[in-house]
Amino acid sequence: MDDMNRIISLLVFAGMAVVFYVGRWYFTKHIPDLIELKVKLRHDKDLEQFKQELKASKDAEMAKLKHGYNEQLEKLKAQLQTDSLKSKEEMEHDRKIFARLMEYCDEVTFRRCCSSIGDHGFYENMEYIKLLDLEQKGVREENQFVNPDLCKAFVRFHETLDAFTNIVALNFFNVGSDRYLLHPENKHGDNDGRKIYEDARCETENATDLTLESFSAFRQAVKQILYV
Repeated sequence: MDDMNRIISLLVFAGMAVVFYVGRWYFTKHIPDLIELKVKLRHDKDLEQFKQELKASKDAEMAKLKHGYNEQLEKLKAQLQTDSLKSKEEMEHDRKIFARLMEYCDEVTFRRCCSSIGDHGFYENMEYIKLLDLEQKGVREENQFVNPDLCKAFVRFHETLDAFTNIVALNFFNVGSDRYLLHPENKHGDNDGRKIYEDARCETENATDLTLESFSAFRQAVKQILYV
């Protein structure tokens, strides 16, 4: 009986020893893997948290940028509306100025009178008075354009018109009724008289060309800017 108990004790001890050594072997072999798995799980958790924080940061930044963009867009819209209203008011003002200038002397009358003077050496005073009205009244303060390009074009035109009317005043003479001619006494006179006539004719033609050219430039600017 004692021997049987001894044998059982030895078997139990041997079994426990086997279990111990097998367990030790198992944990020794797999602990690094478990540690690596634990580290990996922690890393994945940290990485996911980092991704979430990065996304939240980007979302906040994008929201901030979108808010700033919307503010700038609203300011730009307001500015455009203000500029548009101002531009519309300026255009209406300049259209009224141009209409007033054409009341002094309309385009057809102006071109016809200038061509009559430059090409044929005469003019009818009734038409020429309108041209003078345009010259004298066009530079009044109440007839100034707001648009700088229109101002520049009109100033250039008025300068040539002023020079043109000065030449006409010196070289055209009344021959009765309402008609004025270019040096009528010298046109068929002696050599000296003919020279005076030819010099005046050339000067008048050149001044006419410059005046019509500057008027056309002014008229083109009006079309492009005022659409009239």
